[in-house]
Amino acid sequence: MQSRFSWSALSLSRPSQRARSAWSAGAAGVLVLALSRCLAPPAPQAASPATVAPTVPPVPPVPPVPPVPQAPAITPAPASVPGRMKIALVESWLWADGEYRSPSANVDYSSLFARLSAHRAAAAGRPEATTCELEVDARPDPELFRGVLGLVQAMGYENVELIIGERRFVLHIDERRSDGEKGVAPRARRTALLLRQGGVTAWFGDEVVPGAGAGAAPAPERVLTASWTDSDGDLAARVAQLCARREHCAHVVVYLDAELPSGQLARVLEPLQRATRAGVGAPPSVVSLGGGHPPDVGEENRAFIGWSDGSGRLPPEVIRSIVRASYGTFRACYERGLATDPRLTGRVTVRFVIGTDGKVTNAADGGSDMPKEEVTTCVVDVFRGLRFPAPVGGIVTVQYPIMFQPG
Repeated sequence: MQSRFSWSALSLSRPSQRARSAWSAGAAGVLVLALSRCLAPPAPQAASPATVAPTVPPVPPVPPVPPVPQAPAITPAPASVPGRMKIALVESWLWADGEYRSPSANVDYSSLFARLSAHRAAAAGRPEATTCELEVDARPDPELFRGVLGLVQAMGYENVELIIGERRFVLHIDERRSDGEKGVAPRARRTALLLRQGGVTAWFGDEVVPGAGAGAAPAPERVLTASWTDSDGDLAARVAQLCARREHCAHVVVYLDAELPSGQLARVLEPLQRATRAGVGAPPSVVSLGGGHPPDVGEENRAFIGWSDGSGRLPPEVIRSIVRASYGTFRACYERGLATDPRLTGRVTVRFVIGTDGKVTNAADGGSDMPKEEVTTCVVDVFRGLRFPAPVGGIVTVQYPIMFQPG
């Protein structure tokens, strides 16, 4: 910015010399004149023009350079089985393949998804390919915890060995649909264990396949209610009472709120693991991790709606990271509308299909409220050119909203 200079005009004047007394004759006159000259005030001098300093805006302070995040000093132990995939979440950092990755805000989910896919392919046919070890500290970053669980589930691991402190819990991945490769049919009846911020509830009912008809809507029965303020003993007693009926705990699917500390999860899994140990001749119980968050209160029946055959799996975190990488292009679409309407505000919702090779096979307006249609059309066209990792098990249909507003 060019500095502005302000100059003040200086007004100068030269006063006249005052005349002195005329010379007097004789010595007395000379003496009086001499004394008068000595005592007279000096003649004023013309003032020199003053230099006015220019007005310079203050230099803003240099913002401090943020410190480079330092990886934790703790090094997690390797997987308990050689060749098994091991992931650890320590102080909001991701540890995998023997090294720490960026903190939670900078995790490249696409890269991690590719690493899990490579591990699965390299270990195909061996026992270590079916299980992933996941170690977490007392309060893992909730977004990272949910994201990693989503990747493990989508990648097709059959089991997750969850390590919380000194405790280990073996959890299965809930398929909830027939799988052409494994030939596994969905279990007819199961219990949805919903771990929310406010407490724990369990619902028992039949799974319903999508498209089975309006009369086949799931109608589960609530079989457990507990609060996090309950003591460990009371919580364990409620879980034991739940599993007293064998069918209630034959197949339990756990839905975990992303904000819930891992310690609360351990408080439920520990008594559940004790209660589901198979007795002599009894079929083994299955404790699975459900995909996504617990359904909202009043919509618990959604936990019993199965997957359609042919539905693929691609974690939301992977989809979100790839879409966000194109936000600059989406913004360019929006700025064309801003050129004619500076207050343009609206949401563009795109419904698109990711094919089995990761390419977008179809993209369309999914119910946008953007006033300018050309902005919506431009954003939809950008989605058609996106490329994702190949989903596992089939195609993936996504509904993705983007909000645009000035500023």
